[in-house]
Amino acid sequence: MLHQRVTSKFPTLERPMKRSERRRAEAHQRSYEARLRKDAAEKFSGLPQDIKDDIAAVVRAVSYTTGGGTCMFRAFTGGMALQAAGIEADRVVGGMLYRVGPDPMRDVVGFYGPGNFGCIRDGRFLGHSWLRVGDDLVDFSVGDWRKENELLGTAHRRRAGRAATWTIEPPDYFWAPWADFMPPVPAVIAGKIGKIWTPDIGRAVYPGFNGSDADRRQLAEPNDTMMELLQLALPAIIEQAKRFELRQRVDAWQKTQQ
Repeated sequence: MLHQRVTSKFPTLERPMKRSERRRAEAHQRSYEARLRKDAAEKFSGLPQDIKDDIAAVVRAVSYTTGGGTCMFRAFTGGMALQAAGIEADRVVGGMLYRVGPDPMRDVVGFYGPGNFGCIRDGRFLGHSWLRVGDDLVDFSVGDWRKENELLGTAHRRRAGRAATWTIEPPDYFWAPWADFMPPVPAVIAGKIGKIWTPDIGRAVYPGFNGSDADRRQLAEPNDTMMELLQLALPAIIEQAKRFELRQRVDAWQKTQQ
């Protein structure tokens, strides 16, 4: 599986699972997750743009000063805002590349580890985090990328000797079909996105996650620092979700779809 959902958990048994039992459990889990995604796709496909915009406004109204990226914070708080609106979402980790200017190499910025995939190296996460709602990819951190890129830079930018040339202004967020953000399969297999292929200007692609089960478990829950930030953010998110009447509007829209 290229993109790792980090919310999946298996039951703990008193004895170790046999291989056949583990395979059955994993198959059952995959089937269950597929049903959840199908249900979410059916329930929230075609969600009105004004509701999406207001959910994004709730998420992006809460921020914090950081020496690193905001994607984890945006993904967690985005999940909280979506939950307040009655929308189920999965948090996902992987890599991300975004073409912002004319140069096919220098002007591709992103968050990734070796091979352009998300990973953990020396206990540190290298990559990106976002959300999945049914068949849609949802990323509330997009509006932060230009500032982050200017502050942090990337390895290929430093080698090029100058900053990326931004000829576009990124939107505040992405909320569009998952398939729109997938890179070509040959590029994924080769692990050479950005070397043999780069996206068109204004397009983002989201390669997968390369890591062990232990790596995935490490990313499944917020660390202590993130938990403190989320506890501080939660009251504001709940208050803003109520102010925008997100749950009522989503429920009213769903009734029109029945």
